[in-house]
Amino acid sequence: MKKNGFTVVELLVSLSLTMVVVIVMFEIIILLKDLFQTSNVKTEILNKKSIIVDKMYTDINNRNVSRIEQCGDYCLNFTMNDSTERKFEVNKDENIITYDDYTFKLEKIYTIGNIYFSNDVLNYTSNEKNNGIFVLKVPIYSKLTNKENLGIDMVATYNTNSTAIGALYIKDTIQDNCNGSFCKDNMYNVGDEIKLADYKWHVIKNNESSITLLLDGNEISNRSHIENGVAPYQWSTSNINKYLNGTFYESLLDKGVDEDEILTEDKTICDDKTGSGGNPGALNTEGLDCKSEYVTSKIRLLTQNEFEEVKSYFTEKGLDYTFLYSETVGKWALINGDSSSNKILQVDSTGGISKDSSTVLLNVRPVITLRKK
Repeated sequence: MKKNGFTVVELLVSLSLTMVVVIVMFEIIILLKDLFQTSNVKTEILNKKSIIVDKMYTDINNRNVSRIEQCGDYCLNFTMNDSTERKFEVNKDENIITYDDYTFKLEKIYTIGNIYFSNDVLNYTSNEKNNGIFVLKVPIYSKLTNKENLGIDMVATYNTNSTAIGALYIKDTIQDNCNGSFCKDNMYNVGDEIKLADYKWHVIKNNESSITLLLDGNEISNRSHIENGVAPYQWSTSNINKYLNGTFYESLLDKGVDEDEILTEDKTICDDKTGSGGNPGALNTEGLDCKSEYVTSKIRLLTQNEFEEVKSYFTEKGLDYTFLYSETVGKWALINGDSSSNKILQVDSTGGISKDSSTVLLNVRPVITLRKK
């Protein structure tokens, strides 16, 4: 009599199929769990931060605030029209954010990023129109949201006739969250201090796709364009150029800067010699006549025009310019040379431009432009 049943092969195939189904179902469950946790994380943060942001917006937009002053590295004091005070404060050690009587504590899965305050005033006053811009950014990240910024990103306009904002400073050195690159969605402003390849830099230009940095004073010292004799200076043969685009450039790469992110515009620097009647070191975008040719450098020095632009920006807005020129910074080299003599141009401690020998030893402050991610 023939018996119906499973062969060993059929049992193995059946078990294999069952295991595949179980594994797929398990992965789906894990995925749904992660999606649920991520959704909960976003909802929790968005709800809590919106309460604080709404309270501050209401106070500022209704002109209830007479003055805002910084009361610590991560603290702002809001003085109301009735003389009462409301404090905005971030405790990064405890993961706590507070405004007035509302406080929320972040769980350990959250990280508070670098905090940013700024204030900008437009060049007009009116009782009807707002002419001030107040910015407050407190980034909040979580591994569950793939480091997406869920934090406070507040930009409020106000009227300087009814609200006064004192001088604000930034304690945090701005770091990026793009694995060593600069992020398109990060907030960078002219003068911001940034750490790159163990050097301290300052933002001098910023747009949607790139950022231009100037090295801090005293990082590189005692270098000259020409070592011996009194020869005409030109950028292509300068010892400073050779150092910056040789030893210094290699050190940036060794310390993690991505070579592909260093932007270089071909043939941008006028290679006229000093004393030739041309414009040694001028950029082709500055509209100055170049008698020889334009050359290319990945790293260069600041031009006189660029220095004057940054200097004007800071003095007009009443911002701290000591990173640009001061007794501490000392004299530092510009890329420009004199058209009528063999002298080069330098910035002195008072912010003036002076001429000196091409063999003089100066501080060197390279300029580098990087692509944003």
